[in-house]
Amino acid sequence: MRQALRAAMASIRRMNLRRLAEEAGSQDALAQKLDVSGAYLSQLLTGKRPVTEKTARKFETRLRLPERWL
Repeated sequence: MRQALRAAMASIRRMNLRRLAEEAGSQDALAQKLDVSGAYLSQLLTGKRPVTEKTARKFETRLRLPERWL
């Protein structure tokens, strides 16, 4: 059960990051707003690296999103 929940959260976070990239105009524009490299953001978006709780909270703070939005 926990494994399924983690997989669902990972998928939701990637979808939300894609949405943010679209709103920013590009992945590079979002990466700049998040103060991360384009390569790192790409790894998050493709699932090669996980969007951890810590990373999600940091991105929410940088983008002034509500807590737990991502």
